[in-house]
Amino acid sequence: MGGGAICRHAPDASFAMNAYDIHRKQLTIQGSFIDLLSFSDAMALLASGKADVEPLIGHVLGLEQVQDFLDGKISGVSKVVVRIQD
Repeated sequence: MGGGAICRHAPDASFAMNAYDIHRKQLTIQGSFIDLLSFSDAMALLASGKADVEPLIGHVLGLEQVQDFLDGKISGVSKVVVRIQD
């Protein structure tokens, strides 16, 4: 059991989660911060194709699959990228 999520939201965004599930499932939730200067450089590097990030991505899930992932209904998946939109 156990797992984690890195969350990034707009300053006024919020979400609800059952605190007991965090304890019971031993989940880790971590915020993330984007430095706009470094982010622009990183995006340019990715766009150029000079950085191979495929080995870093375990699975890509759609937003509609996240709850099933958190509930343990998707097996064989340990780290994911959530695709919010096409």
